[in-house]
Amino acid sequence: MDIDHGPAGGRCTESFLTCLRCPNALVLERHLPMLLALLDALQDELDRRDADSWAARHGATWQIITGQILP
Repeated sequence: MDIDHGPAGGRCTESFLTCLRCPNALVLERHLPMLLALLDALQDELDRRDADSWAARHGATWQIITGQILP
């Protein structure tokens, strides 16, 4: 919610895909359409890549969204 005041101090420089692992993350209802679009994009990438490399890059994000946010 506040990219200018990241947990390490100062502007956060992490990739958007790591945001959900951040202890400073806050997911609101207004974020759901973007998160669902992200899941679609991740699924499209999975369809084009091998599962191991996809999981190494996106598995944690997928699990956070599908296992902790959407339920």
